[in-house]
Amino acid sequence: MFTNPTLIVDFDGTLWDSEGFLRELYAVAERYGISAKAMLSTWEDSWSHPARREGYTARRHAGKLADITPRYHEDELNAWLEEHHARMGDYIYPDAHLFLHEMRDAGYTLVLLSHGDPVWQRRKLAATGLADHFDSVQASRHSKEDVLRDMIGDMEHPHMLFINDNPEENWRVSHAMPRLAQAMRMNSDRWPEEQYVRVGHPYFSTLDDVRQYAHSFFRG
Repeated sequence: MFTNPTLIVDFDGTLWDSEGFLRELYAVAERYGISAKAMLSTWEDSWSHPARREGYTARRHAGKLADITPRYHEDELNAWLEEHHARMGDYIYPDAHLFLHEMRDAGYTLVLLSHGDPVWQRRKLAATGLADHFDSVQASRHSKEDVLRDMIGDMEHPHMLFINDNPEENWRVSHAMPRLAQAMRMNSDRWPEEQYVRVGHPYFSTLDDVRQYAHSFFRG
């Protein structure tokens, strides 16, 4: 897989606006009298069951919401959640398709690395239409540094670049795999610029800026 220059690309916050998705979820929840805190706790409780192979389901989430919002029936809540989830493709960042298309055209191997419930992460990816750009998809509950170690081990990786939006994850990857080059797509909805500065890797506001950096990095 790694004979060509390889981009290992994060999904949430890098290609897909997870914060916008959650903001709309919380806004609609308020109309049902459900607080953001209750929405988040039931959301997490609905998919954090490793033994359940189906991962997150709107039906399970609706059942947990119905328990705390008895004036609404589970079926109504499930229909609302499914309607919201059906719009997942609306949250792709505008430059994501072009970025991936141009990287593929340039001959790079593209690997998606996504942290979270694998079933749910793959459902989001399928809804966006981004899956076809990738040579490999790695979706896991394990930390990104652990998945990266399993993927590439201790091999030399001068022709790999890890692209991510989460400076805390980038910091942990730096300590676990100091020879792996990284670039960060800044997500100002979640982290101040100062955190990107502290991590020490190049960071950019747009995927087009990341694309230009990737070209210069691999041309060396």
